[in-house]
Amino acid sequence: MVAAGVPGAAFSRDPSAVAFGRVERLTDRVWLVVERDDDAPVFLYVVVGASRVLLVDSGAGGEPYGDWLDGFLMGAAGLDAAARPRTCVNLDGGIRHVGGNGSLGAATTIAASGRDRAFTAAARDAARREARRRGRRDLEPYDVGAWLDDGASLDLGGGDAVRVVQTPGHAPDALCLWYARDAMLFAGDLVRPRAPVDLARDGGDLVQYLASLVKLNALLAGRAFVVACGRGSADLPGAALLDLQALVDDAITGAATPGPPPAGVEGHLFARGDLAFTTRRGRYEAPVPEARPPPTPR
Repeated sequence: MVAAGVPGAAFSRDPSAVAFGRVERLTDRVWLVVERDDDAPVFLYVVVGASRVLLVDSGAGGEPYGDWLDGFLMGAAGLDAAARPRTCVNLDGGIRHVGGNGSLGAATTIAASGRDRAFTAAARDAARREARRRGRRDLEPYDVGAWLDDGASLDLGGGDAVRVVQTPGHAPDALCLWYARDAMLFAGDLVRPRAPVDLARDGGDLVQYLASLVKLNALLAGRAFVVACGRGSADLPGAALLDLQALVDDAITGAATPGPPPAGVEGHLFARGDLAFTTRRGRYEAPVPEARPPPTPR
């Protein structure tokens, strides 16, 4: 945990407390920022590179992230770090990823997956409706300044970089960031320990989701790494992605049996241990789906 003198270091569940009330230093360059949210805390990450600050998502927008961030960087990393240019990568276009974009200011470049720009643009309207539904501030306008291709590298300075991995499935514009220096995968909502990944929403696709897991597991095979999730865990063991891949594969082939979803959620729930996901009702009941997925190693 960070020192008490750092702004926002004291975590509180008091509704009157600041939104960004819990801050933990995960490595010498990576910080976890937990945003208080009505449903469950949202995990954001700050990577202080030698010449650029990387922001992984901007939160649900309950309070201006940019205003808080300026003070945090000065207190935690110093005046020089606070003055460095910033890139905020949205791991998908959902409200909990983009809500603070509009507060970040001109010094921050907003970046998003270039895989499906039309979907990403339309997701802003959905995020705006979601913010209103939850009684939050309306989504402030923002522009995407960088569209990220699969395999792109984001330079943080001093030989430090993160790699973009497009991972559609739970959303068409979903992506992950691989930070080799600290053996850390920023994964957003790709996996949520102890809570189901929602593939039943618009844009969810179970076969694409499996293909993305296969892709990540092939890319990171033989490495020891942790998964920095958008909720639930900032240090999920990387082996969980292989377990999740096996569960999705079993759901598609009929080897896993669905159960009832959580209250208020439509679709089928597949769960094994701390890992779970929901799919659209009835779509994958047949043992052979529309397109055969890649084989899952056992």
